[in-house]
Amino acid sequence: MSRHELITSTPKALKQLAGGLSVANKAAACFDISGTITTGIYCVAVTCLLLARGIETANMRGWIR
Repeated sequence: MSRHELITSTPKALKQLAGGLSVANKAAACFDISGTITTGIYCVAVTCLLLARGIETANMRGWIR
């Protein structure tokens, strides 16, 4: 995989991962699982989204070569 393909495909993969974690978090909440676990899942999902945004922004502005 070339560097360009990696940079363009990583944000998409991170967003899909965040979406899956969001669904898992909702399922965990339905089964009355500890708030600490659901908060942890939520934090990982948000981190994935922030990383995806950062990579997209850096690529769009030409910071990644």
